[in-house]
Parts: sequence; structure tokens; C-alpha cells
Amino acid sequence: MSDLDALSRDELHAQVQHRLIEELGSTELRLQRLLEILPEVAFQCDESERLTYLNEAWSTLLGHEIEDSIGAPLTSFLIEEDRPSWPGFPEPGQADREVQLRFAAQEGEERWFLITLRTTTEGEHTGLLHDITERVELEGQLRQAQKMEAVGRLAGGVAHDFNNLLTVIIGTCEGLLSSPPSDERARRDDVETVLKASDRAAKLTRQLLAFGRRQVMNCKVLSLSAVIEEMGPILDRLTGPTIEVEVDDHAGGGWVSADRTQLEQVIMNLAVNARDAMPDGGRIHFGLSEGASSDRERPLGLSPGPLVKLTVSDTGSGIEPEHLEHIFDPFYTTKKAGQGTGLGLATTHGIITQSGGAIDVESQLGEGTSFNIYLPAEARPDEAAGSAGADAASPIGHQETILLVDDNDMIRNLATRMLTDGGYSVLEAKSVSEAKRTIVEKEGGVDLVITDLVMPESSGRELKAWLALERPDVGLIMMSGLGERANEESGLFLQKPFRKGELLKMVRAAISD
Repeated sequence: MSDLDALSRDELHAQVQHRLIEELGSTELRLQRLLEILPEVAFQCDESERLTYLNEAWSTLLGHEIEDSIGAPLTSFLIEEDRPSWPGFPEPGQADREVQLRFAAQEGEERWFLITLRTTTEGEHTGLLHDITERVELEGQLRQAQKMEAVGRLAGGVAHDFNNLLTVIIGTCEGLLSSPPSDERARRDDVETVLKASDRAAKLTRQLLAFGRRQVMNCKVLSLSAVIEEMGPILDRLTGPTIEVEVDDHAGGGWVSADRTQLEQVIMNLAVNARDAMPDGGRIHFGLSEGASSDRERPLGLSPGPLVKLTVSDTGSGIEPEHLEHIFDPFYTTKKAGQGTGLGLATTHGIITQSGGAIDVESQLGEGTSFNIYLPAEARPDEAAGSAGADAASPIGHQETILLVDDNDMIRNLATRMLTDGGYSVLEAKSVSEAKRTIVEKEGGVDLVITDLVMPESSGRELKAWLALERPDVGLIMMSGLGERANEESGLFLQKPFRKGELLKMVRAAISD
């Protein structure tokens, strides 16, 4: 072989290498340009989950500078409440992981993202952030619209229940006033009747307030069986006298982690749909059992672990097969105009999915429909030993001075009597301005303020802010009949209606703090 031939081969090899390098560089440049124009955030992390690469969408969507973000843990940009839900990257070769979480933007706002996490066979951590903020907000609006539709449906039935309860209360009290029983046992029975009727009225009010309000999910470990049982009166009113409601618990209470109000909405939505499918009457069956016993039986998309299964079945007309695939679509309804918005099942699907569960449907024409809900099972929480109820012996005060602020005369009179009986000295005020004057005049003489949250002149929040600045040494209890914790209040909060024992225990806790 001549030197010329060898030189030609070397030159040819060099030319091929040069061309390949140019093509690879061109391909890499094209890929880089594609990444930069993606509307989704593309990112890469090291083995410690610290960011090593971000495309321009990161700055566009969240406002953070890429240079400042590189090297920081990806989870440091999540809002604090969502960090415990971070699933981490999968192991090499495992399927992608998806999760919906909120990131904090530079200007302080929160944005929802569908996060896809992948680990390559070489161990590289990569992923995408797909902005779903508008979708989540729309889903929230749909849920709120459906809640209000549900409240409207309940209004007539609840009014009927309230009138029944008021009849019992008024009639029993009139009897006590006109001819008090000489028998102490009979008098006690009459008083207990009034208390039971009042408790039931209070529970109806709480449920209506819970259905109607907007709220962030507040997940707690609770018993599905207990939730359904406590909803019994409202379900009976909702479904009517021609429909029988049954509950079977084969799951030991069915303990799950969920937002109670949203679970109540799911149960009510399914009960309403079942009722509408049985215009001539029938049966609704709530069945609780353990979920899938193996991965093969596990509903699609749910993580490994024990499940609680809730099946809601009816004996109605069933659903046409062509409608089943659209049953959870927003605004999809087979009902006549004016009989439904098509939001109920879409809302139900959203709540269950957001709670980490899944829902499916089975139906046979003429035989009925069953909705199967699967939620991750939780261990039953330890019950506090010897927890005292509202009627247990109340703590006794030592003549500490309490300022009671409420514009309602009857509430003030009643609470004053309870507090006086409990060993406290009570001052009264009808407004925030009167309360401020009293506190200034009684310099150092007020130990605790109990104030209503909503009053005509100004709110209890104004008094709370004033106390924090002027008298931070004075204890404070907020109270309201608007809804549980008034939907946002922190600190000691007393829900109206309350019993004497509840009031005195909270007062003792506030003064002893």
C-alpha cells in the first residue's frame, strides 16, 4: 500500500469525523432551540435533586432567574404546604411519576403544575412542569357552582326539617312555662328533648355552611362510615320517603385521609344522581369494603398500599352505554333542561382524584348503577382516653374578669349567665368601640376578651388587631355562627351554638395559657 493511499484514507476518516461532529452539533443546537421554545418547563437535577438545567419557560412562568436557580433543590421552590407530597424521582428503569403540586412564583403568587418525573437508565433525573393553574381554578369554580346547586336543592328539605325541630323546641318550652312538671324526671326529659332538637338543628346548619363555602382542602384521617352515618338525616330529606338508604360497613369504619366537607359533597352528589334515576322509588346502598387485594386488581394509577372501597349502588334505570365514557365530563348531562348542570359527577371525580383516589362506574339498563370509589386506607387514629364531652364537669374560675362582646342581647345574657355560674366576673359590650373604651377604662383589669366575629359596626377581627397592638397581654376567644373556624380564623375559636361546658373549658384554656 502506498503512502498516498494511506494519506487518502486518513483524510477521508478525518472528513467523516468532521462531518459527524458538525451534524451532532447541529442536532444539539436544534434540540436546544426546541427546549427553549417549549411552553413547559424542562429541567434536569443531580442525584441530590438539585437543579442542573432549566429552559426559558422557568423564568417566563415563575419569574425566577435561571442563573440564580441552578444549584438549588427543586423542592425549595414548592410552597411549604406541598413539600411533604413531593414523591421524589423514580428509580432507573421505573415508570414516570406524575404529581400535581404548587410552586411559588417570584412575585409571591402560587401556580399549579402537573409534574412529570423521569430517571433514565443512566441515572439522570429529568422532568417537565406543565402549568395547570387555569385548569385548577376552573375546576374550583365548577365545584363551587355545583355546591351552590346542591344547596339550592337542599333548601326546601332543610326548611321542612328546621320547622319540625322548631315545633318541638317551642312546644316543649311552652309546656314547661305553662305547667312545669312536678316530677323532676319529667322536667329533665323535657329539657333533654329541647337539647336534642337543638343539636340536630345545629348540625344541619353546619352542613349547609360547609357545602356552601369556598375552602382549601383540609385533609384529616376520618371514618367514611361515620361520615355517611352522620349525614343520614340530610340524605333522608334529600332522597325522599320513597327511597330506602342502606349502609353496610365491611371495612372497620373505612378510615381514610380526606377533606370531610368534600367527602360529604361526593356522597350527596351520588345520592342525588341515584334519586333522580329512581323517580318511582327504590334503594340506595352505601357499601364499604377493603379495596383491591392485589396489584392486578388495583384501579389504574393508584399507588401500592391498602385501599378502602366505597360502592354507591342504586336500583334505578341505569345508564346508556354510549353515555358511560362521558359520565365524568364537566357539563355533560342526560337530564332534561333545568334538571341538572352536569357538574355533580365532574366535581365528584375531581374531589376523589385530588384526594389520591380513583372512581369508576358500572351500569346495566333497567337494573341500576354502581359507582366505585377507591381511597388509600389509613390506620385508625388513637382515641383520646377519657376525653370529656361537652356535658362533663366544667372548670371553675377564680373571679377573673372577662369582657364579653356581642351585639346580640340574648347571646350576651346567656353567655354572661354561663360565665358567672362558672366563677368569673363578666363585663359586657355591644360593639367594638364600646369594648375598646371598657378595656382602656379598666386598665389592667381585663383578663380575657370573648368577641363575636361579625357585628354591624365593625368586626371582631378589628378588635383582635387592636388588642395585638395595645393590649397583647389580654387573652382572646373569637366566636361566630358563620361556619367552622369562620373559614379562616386562627387561635381559640368558639363555634355557635355552644354549650356551657364547651365555653368554660375554652375560657380556662385561654386564661391558663
